[in-house]
Amino acid sequence: MNTVIAPQVLAAPQGGAMEERLWSALGAAGVARWTRGLDGAFHDPQPSWSALTGQSQDELAGLGWLDAVHPDDRARVRSHWTGGATDAVLGYRLRDANGTWREVEERAARFDGADGLPAQAVGIIEDVGALRRTQQRLRQALDGGRMGTWDIDLSTGTMTCSGQCKANYGRPADAPFSYEELAACVHPDDLERWRAAVGGAIASGGEFGLDYRAIWPDGTVHWVYVRGSCLLDDRGNATTLSGVSIDVTDRMRARELDRERAAAAVLESRKKSEFLAILAHELRGPLGPVRGALQAMRMRGDDPKDREWLRALAERQVRHMGVLIDDLLDVARVERGEIRLQRERIDLRVPLRLAVDACHALIESRGQHFEESGVDVPVMALADPTRVAQMVSNLLNNAAKYTPPHGHLQLALVQRDGQAVIHVTDDGIGLDQASLARVFELFEQVDGQKDQAQGGLGIGLALARQLAQLHGGSLTAHSDGLGHGCRFSIVLPLAPD
Repeated sequence: MNTVIAPQVLAAPQGGAMEERLWSALGAAGVARWTRGLDGAFHDPQPSWSALTGQSQDELAGLGWLDAVHPDDRARVRSHWTGGATDAVLGYRLRDANGTWREVEERAARFDGADGLPAQAVGIIEDVGALRRTQQRLRQALDGGRMGTWDIDLSTGTMTCSGQCKANYGRPADAPFSYEELAACVHPDDLERWRAAVGGAIASGGEFGLDYRAIWPDGTVHWVYVRGSCLLDDRGNATTLSGVSIDVTDRMRARELDRERAAAAVLESRKKSEFLAILAHELRGPLGPVRGALQAMRMRGDDPKDREWLRALAERQVRHMGVLIDDLLDVARVERGEIRLQRERIDLRVPLRLAVDACHALIESRGQHFEESGVDVPVMALADPTRVAQMVSNLLNNAAKYTPPHGHLQLALVQRDGQAVIHVTDDGIGLDQASLARVFELFEQVDGQKDQAQGGLGIGLALARQLAQLHGGSLTAHSDGLGHGCRFSIVLPLAPD
């Protein structure tokens, strides 16, 4: 602490009860004002010195005050005064009223009796150790909070900043960092907002606070919170802008993650609500024909032909509901890890034929052209035949629903790099890139294509991918865009020879 001492103030005689109480209070706080002879002796009462050191007037009189100076410093301090003290700052250790050694600095002014001032030395003593400890604690607090300090001289544009401040912008503590470099690292999308905040504070002589993105030298983007205020001259003009900076990247990322999680939760809730509505619709749909068939059988049950036709109608609808319920149960079992594959060495052509037979009626009803390739030779895999048939029938059923009448479907079986690959390809409505990214999500039905689905719960593709993964394989989708059809590919490991 550099204290400016006005000679007239220092040389003014001490006196008055209020002044005595003031300097006594300052002495207890580690600041003392004193008046000595030019030889360093105390001749008058020194209330603030007594408050600081606990010495009585008799104890400090003359050079008795040196008894409060640390023994290792006492000779040097005595020599300083008895040898004709200069106006230099004198540092030493001093025992306070509690017996604690304090690190103090003494600043004095000598008056030789000229200009009507008495011949004496007048000065103040300050506890600089406490100041240094406070500064050290402040630095520790700043470093612990990753808080850097900075000052900008507005007349020159020169910026000085702490090592932590530089670290908040990705710079080493010993590297130069100018105001121009600081401005250059502000993210372009935040630059105008940053300029407006800083410029507004300077123009008004006030303060500002904002967070913004900073681009580090390695190209990564980090968030910084900055708060600053202006130091004004006598005319109210801003001369210095000072403040702190904090790296708040973790906090901003956590906030963004919370927002993403909240958005995901809302989306998931919406999807589940839509799924429940679809499920209710899909299960209610077959119940109408079944109820109608039972009523008709009760009214016209005497005609065998009518009874058989109505029975077949009811069976088809019940079978449809069974498929829906089975898919739901399978998804739940997969998620709970309860599905156990019955793997065996099989010729993949067998479950593929079962899948084609299961979808034949739908493909034929839509007048679609169906082709097969690669099924003329055996392809042996270690797999669960029932689950393979389920996966392929789900893909064929999906392809038929999303391909217009008279479109083309193809089922291909190939061997590649020790793996079996089953392709289901169509020339239907296709998928854009956004839809491809989420087509395998549970309960997902692509926006704008739900009318094409012709029923279904949006779980078939998700279930098929989960079953493929249980086999140690995969299920992927490809499309060149809307109107260009899709290709779904199941990859399964071949059976060892």
